Amino acid sequence: MKELASNVLEVYYTKYQKIPFTKPIYRRIENIPFLPTSEEAVDLISGLTRQIRTFCQFLKETGARAGEVHNVRWSDLYEGYVNIQPEKQDQTLPEIDADH
Repeated sequence: MKELASNVLEVYYTKYQKIPFTKPIYRRIENIPFLPTSEEAVDLISGLTRQIRTFCQFLKETGARAGEVHNVRWSDLYEGYVNIQPEKQDQTLPEIDADH
């Protein structure tokens, strides 16, 4: 299928547009994930709406997954701690101050 698409492009450019077509050569480049510094993360989070900012701050401070944070209920908060029910195993993480 990829070869058919390539041939269609080649015919289109060379025959109808009179533009020489050279088949591109692709190389796989290792993807390096973007990991912002702490200051960059704070700047990124501060530009969000209040509700999304609180959610992202919670993710940043706890290291929990988005689905785990989404499932946190008021009953999971107790004396400065948050009981997060992870997908793999139970863990208790310290509560964060959402005003920062």
